Amino acid sequence: MGRFQKVLMMLFLVVMSFGLAGCSGSDDAFSGENGNGGDGGNNGGDGGGGSAGSLAISLILVDQTTGNATTSVSAASPGELRATVTLNGATVASQIVSFATTIGTLAAGSGLTNTEGLATVALSDGGVSGAGTVTADVTVSGVSATATLNFQVVSSVTTTTVDMGNGTDASFVAGVIDLGGVSSLAAGGTLTATVSIVETSNNNVAYETPVTVNFTSACVVAGTATMDAAVLTTAGIASSTYLAQGCTGSDTITATANVGTTLSATANFTVQAASVGSLEFVSATPENISLQGTGGSGGTETSAVLFRVVDAQGNPVANQQVNFSLDTVVGGLTLNPTSATSDQNGLVQTVVQSGTVSTSVGVTATTSSGGNTYQTQSSQLVVTTGIPDQNSFSLSATVLAPEAWSFDGVVSVITARLADRFNNPVPDGTAVTFTTEGGSIESSCTTVGGACSVNWTSQSPRPCGQTMGAVDVVLDPSLGPNQCVTTGGPANPTEPVIGLKPLGQPYGGRATIVATVVGEESFIDSNGNGVFDDGDTMTDLPEAWIDGNEDGVRGSSEPFFDFNANGSYDTADGAFNGVLCSRTVSPLCSSDETLHIRKSLVLVMSGSGANIDVVDKSLTQFNNGNPIDLSCNAAVEFTVIYSDLHHQPMPAGTKVTVTSSHGSVAFGGSYTQADTTNNGAIAFGGSLEGTGTADTTNTGSLIVTVETPKKLISQENYPVIETCPKTTP
Repeated sequence: MGRFQKVLMMLFLVVMSFGLAGCSGSDDAFSGENGNGGDGGNNGGDGGGGSAGSLAISLILVDQTTGNATTSVSAASPGELRATVTLNGATVASQIVSFATTIGTLAAGSGLTNTEGLATVALSDGGVSGAGTVTADVTVSGVSATATLNFQVVSSVTTTTVDMGNGTDASFVAGVIDLGGVSSLAAGGTLTATVSIVETSNNNVAYETPVTVNFTSACVVAGTATMDAAVLTTAGIASSTYLAQGCTGSDTITATANVGTTLSATANFTVQAASVGSLEFVSATPENISLQGTGGSGGTETSAVLFRVVDAQGNPVANQQVNFSLDTVVGGLTLNPTSATSDQNGLVQTVVQSGTVSTSVGVTATTSSGGNTYQTQSSQLVVTTGIPDQNSFSLSATVLAPEAWSFDGVVSVITARLADRFNNPVPDGTAVTFTTEGGSIESSCTTVGGACSVNWTSQSPRPCGQTMGAVDVVLDPSLGPNQCVTTGGPANPTEPVIGLKPLGQPYGGRATIVATVVGEESFIDSNGNGVFDDGDTMTDLPEAWIDGNEDGVRGSSEPFFDFNANGSYDTADGAFNGVLCSRTVSPLCSSDETLHIRKSLVLVMSGSGANIDVVDKSLTQFNNGNPIDLSCNAAVEFTVIYSDLHHQPMPAGTKVTVTSSHGSVAFGGSYTQADTTNNGAIAFGGSLEGTGTADTTNTGSLIVTVETPKKLISQENYPVIETCPKTTP
């Protein structure tokens, strides 16, 4: 083509360009194809660009480390997307470029172009291999441009192998724990066990990922040594401190870890035997043992006595021989074995066998080490029957006369105390059973140190009986327990003029508590041989019963405790019921070695209203017809008698005060009632002295006030007169 022809062709192309622009009907400088520019760059690397008229975007992928163009990313070699935006061939700053990908992970969804028109974002593998496409979009003044790029995610998994031992790099020794050069450890000493975990696939460099290393040894498992059980590695190193606490001889420390596979390392060393520092008594179980031949009654005839051998630091010493001896062999006491060797905890044991004589006994333990002798003694063992006997059983109450007739919920603590024939406390756990005629009581308790307690609480039933000012009554068993009926006889007095005597049966408000225990009868050992035989006397017991009328004889309607479960009440059998009976000698030994021993206690469920009387020396009642005559400055003695509604003592702690509107109460002006179960009224004396002057007659009242612990008050007044004649000039 000639020069002229080339000029014509260029003019033609210019004209066509303007013609096409005019066909768009748009005045926009960026008119043209919108958003579909350029080749998508399907070959990866340089993705080419897209343009819209004069707006263009290009996209490339480079290695994040080297900056070189690439078509792939991996975990080891992440990439960086670089998008360049131009307008009319010039780079455009501060434009938002949006990125999206079908595989891998973008560090951000968008980027802002810099002064060079460049926006970047990191692209990582995302943990999934394969091929995908990344897209970059930009919009300027409503006109968009897009660029795409194909790439692949390549797996970069590499195989790392690790091992455990000590040291790193060229000095690494596999499978061996570093003990710091210690091969023989002193008794009670410490050492440090150290392991390292290295990458054998990388020239034994330290494995930096934290790993838990577990340490143990035979002595640690046995409890004779301690060490840090689980240690987390730091820069591939883990250390644990080992402390010998009774371990002797050889021991092996083992370290293990799991990193997908199990790693292990070991080290052997020796712990030197400890020298004896002292010998300690540990325990005697039980401390009370039964006499030989009596253990079948719930006791044991042997006691295990335990000692410990320790070094100067208090750590146990194993394999040390210890010899034992008794401080008495009376009655045939024995022990077995007479020598023993301490175990890994330093413990040695011997067993004491009881004899036939009640006594206390100690065990002496002796050992030698390094030319020194060490010795100690056990606590005293008590050899006894351990079975409670009748005359060593007592019962007590914190309150004997509670204000309980009219009030529920008043508590008195009942305590049983028991000992055996030799008056040694019964073994802990001995069971005591309780029952009560009135109120309620906890059913049982077990002894600790020979005693135990239960709570008695006021409530119905309340024992009925004779009442001041009421018609005479009797119990009627046909109507059930605690049922009183009138006799039709005369009424009881309204005041305690009868003095201190009770009103008579049945006694109202008196509740009998009975405690029973399986035990044995008591006897007097005349010949001192420790057993019941001919010539000895005993306390022969019938079956226990509730003695409601307190006469000491079981009435046909009084409940009993059927120990042998034969359905009938059994009186005393004439034989000795006990374990200490010479059955080869005495015909008085019962085949039943035990029975119910018992103790009873009466509580007065005292009323709150007082019956009051004041009498002279002859028990003549002072009243309106018989005033207290002071006979001019004379002193008259009086007695105050008071009781509750059943002619029983008022509640413990009741306060009685005596005052007079004329005369002077010389003594007996106040009285606080003691805690008592006395069957009858309470009395105390006093005197009233005259204070009159010549040629006067004075009258007044002696006032007796009774106040219970619950602040209920009763009061009576008694006339007083004092006449003084004229004086003779």
